[in-house]
Amino acid sequence: MRPLVAALLCAGLLLAGCGGAPSGGPASPEMGYLHLGPLFLPTRTVEIDRGNVDGGPLADAAYLWAQDRLQPAAGGTGIARFVLKRVEIRERPYGGPTGREEGMVTRALRYQAQIEAEVQFLSDQNAPRGVAVGRGGGVVLLAEDANPAEQERALDRLISQAIAGMNDEFERALARRR
Repeated sequence: MRPLVAALLCAGLLLAGCGGAPSGGPASPEMGYLHLGPLFLPTRTVEIDRGNVDGGPLADAAYLWAQDRLQPAAGGTGIARFVLKRVEIRERPYGGPTGREEGMVTRALRYQAQIEAEVQFLSDQNAPRGVAVGRGGGVVLLAEDANPAEQERALDRLISQAIAGMNDEFERALARRR
């Protein structure tokens, strides 16, 4: 099993115990997303549909983001449902210069993450009223001989990049709905 893939599996277990929010800085799945503030939706309730998407720690981070950020607005009607549509982390060999010393070429792995989610707006009778889409992605290179600390930092960067992109798209899409 590749180092980052093993780290991804372990990170899913760690995300289950995520807690307090930092006072600033980039989003991190270990710290949560409360520091970004709530995104108030013009609905009575917000549901997080965990569905059948098996995306490991990236999916867990997206669900944590939805839990921390998506809030119903006072006086809203209907339902907002957060649904993950696509979560993917791919690993590919990379042959470019990634050496630890100048001029050295080290074998590396390229990890690419893609995430797509929707906030579906429904009436109280579950009739569709609209949708907001958020997509994000990220890419990291990791030397094949990376130590566990480097693997963990690479995983954090990959997840943070993907969630930050999804967050930015949702903020823009939801601002247009107001």
